[in-house]
Amino acid sequence: MGSRTESPLPYIWGNIQGWIQIVWGIAVGLLALVSLYRGLSTFKMRIALLGSALLYLLTGIGILRKRSYSLVLVFICMILTVVMYYQVLFLLPSRSELLPVARALYWILSFFYYFRRRRDLKPGW
Repeated sequence: MGSRTESPLPYIWGNIQGWIQIVWGIAVGLLALVSLYRGLSTFKMRIALLGSALLYLLTGIGILRKRSYSLVLVFICMILTVVMYYQVLFLLPSRSELLPVARALYWILSFFYYFRRRRDLKPGW
């Protein structure tokens, strides 16, 4: 019998999430620039928005290029999201919403997806 060649698993979710992160990063960056231009937010908020935009852009690029650093960035996004929404869900119970839970689940499930596929990720930029 002939030998079976193992074809790589499709990377559909990686492509979708990579583009989502890039679009989201650009949107957050534009929001930061608008808030800077109009003076609508504090200095700390603008720095947080710009940092988030950069993190999302780098994560999206890393995911699309199948780089190993993207797993680390997804882990960072997961931890930051869980910590940030822990405050919303438990410290401010009157503001409990489904969106924080959905965002936390998005990053948790994404982390496990890329962790499972870590052998497919390449080193470098």
